[in-house]
Amino acid sequence: MKYLDLSELLAKEPQAQTYFNKLPKNVKQQIQSQSKSIDSFDSLRNYAENLNHSNS
Repeated sequence: MKYLDLSELLAKEPQAQTYFNKLPKNVKQQIQSQSKSIDSFDSLRNYAENLNHSNS
């Protein structure tokens, strides 16, 4: 399901909120800076995985 942005996604998808809460602080900050482009749980997961790989 698509949402307007990260805030709406986290408010309406408990699974996305749980996943987001478990991410490292620096990854969360980077995701929040791109919140308008994150509109689904899949996009959140993909973005986080890409950040984790580039930070490794």
